[in-house]
Amino acid sequence: MKKHVFLVGLLALFFLAGPAWAQSDRATLTGTVTDTSGAVIPGASVTATNMETKVVTSATSNDVGLYRILNLPVGQYSVSFQKQGFKSVERTGIFLAISQVAEINVTLQVGTVAQTVEVTSAAPITETQTNDVGGAMTLEAFRALPLDINGGRDIMAFAFATTPGVEGNSWTTYISGTQAFSNEVLIDGTLAQESETGQELESEPPMEAVQEFRVDTGGMGGAAGMYTAGGTFMFTLKSGTNQFHGSAVYFNQNEAFGANSWMNDYSAAADPAEASKFRKPSSRHSDYAASAGGPIIKNKTFIFGAFEQYRHSDYTMGAYTQTVPTPQFLSGDFSALLDKTTQLGKDAGGNPIYKGAIIDPPRASYSPTTRSHRRGSAKSRKRSFPCTNRITSRWDRD
Repeated sequence: MKKHVFLVGLLALFFLAGPAWAQSDRATLTGTVTDTSGAVIPGASVTATNMETKVVTSATSNDVGLYRILNLPVGQYSVSFQKQGFKSVERTGIFLAISQVAEINVTLQVGTVAQTVEVTSAAPITETQTNDVGGAMTLEAFRALPLDINGGRDIMAFAFATTPGVEGNSWTTYISGTQAFSNEVLIDGTLAQESETGQELESEPPMEAVQEFRVDTGGMGGAAGMYTAGGTFMFTLKSGTNQFHGSAVYFNQNEAFGANSWMNDYSAAADPAEASKFRKPSSRHSDYAASAGGPIIKNKTFIFGAFEQYRHSDYTMGAYTQTVPTPQFLSGDFSALLDKTTQLGKDAGGNPIYKGAIIDPPRASYSPTTRSHRRGSAKSRKRSFPCTNRITSRWDRD
């Protein structure tokens, strides 16, 4: 019965889906419609058409000639203005960015609706409705800029490199002098943080899925002021369109493309019989990603998906301060770490605790009669745990 109720509810959400409340990452069109004398025109029809999906959003100018179209996804639009007794005006080539409030004022000339004045030049769009301070980056921009793949592609790295007042990294971010873990991360207008405020490592979208991102460094609007001390990262994801489209990316760094170290070459030349021991160690980084999208029902329903994975294997020599397990350690014998010349303290039973000692609490006991703490038996100290077996079985001993 529960399955049937769930299915009916899911179908109801699918077929009855309607316009949602405005999201903070969506753009807004606003402005004033006037005639050639400067008088406002109420009741003018304003229509914004997304050029990639052909989705149409409309509004009507009010009594003082103002119009406002909300909740527009990032993308390229054409906007038409119509009023009976006036020539229609169509404005093309309008690109709306993430969280932008674009003001487009228009003047209608007397004529018939059948007559259309088309404006194709990229006239400047004023933005006087907000006081946001920050920087935005489009898909074309972060595709063209270089990005280090070590550790995987991190789109937030662009913010630290290009936005004034943004410092740190994806883990600890400082915006305009605020404390770490105090900024907000929004993906498609939805809070994307998990256990730690101000970073999105757990929920970072694939880079091929991001259409645009913006960093607000000053002020704190009501739409994005839930958990932030003043800074907000906003990501807008790509969408399917009326045209099938996609992308594929592959980055690779391999030891085959690099030279051997000077010390390895020297050692091989000094001892030719052991030259095979000084060959280039394996060091490989690879990052591959793909995305695809298209229409389910043209001009209405679309689908898009993306995937990205980073792989890294590195067998180069580490720093001299680093160590690896000895054969005794791998077999569970840690007696070499015990230093009975250095006593760190005493336990509850008065027994000495030495440096490097390993105590097995489940196998130890306390005697209320003698008030002494008895350590586990020799057998218990040599017990092997399943987790240890899995770790040692994966260790490369070659």
